[in-house]
Amino acid sequence: MAHARGRVTLMAWVCTRTRSFPARSTWPCVAVSSRALAEVRRVLRPGGALCLVEHGLAPDPGVARIQQFLTPLQRRAFGGCHLDRRIDQLVAAAGLELARLDTYYMKGPRPLGYTFEGVAIRPE
Repeated sequence: MAHARGRVTLMAWVCTRTRSFPARSTWPCVAVSSRALAEVRRVLRPGGALCLVEHGLAPDPGVARIQQFLTPLQRRAFGGCHLDRRIDQLVAAAGLELARLDTYYMKGPRPLGYTFEGVAIRPE
């Protein structure tokens, strides 16, 4: 968590619970959910920002079908992690405003790498 001009910026993933990661990992567990985002909104000051990077549901129907098929396995193997969530919709439903959002495929298997990267602001 970093403080900038009286506003809180969370420089980490949103998580409803934490778990340990291998030493080479630089980020804690990710479990973006409506509950976690509602808590982020609650603790952010008005105008505060949440920086997020999370994988989610791809716009390509073929990739999305594979993501939906893999999600139950992914959840069991990786602590509740979902491949098939629309992160932009979850953020908006929590009452946060997306100030910036980039979406892209990371290098590697497309079903595992569709990424939402952005900044969400708690309204003033």
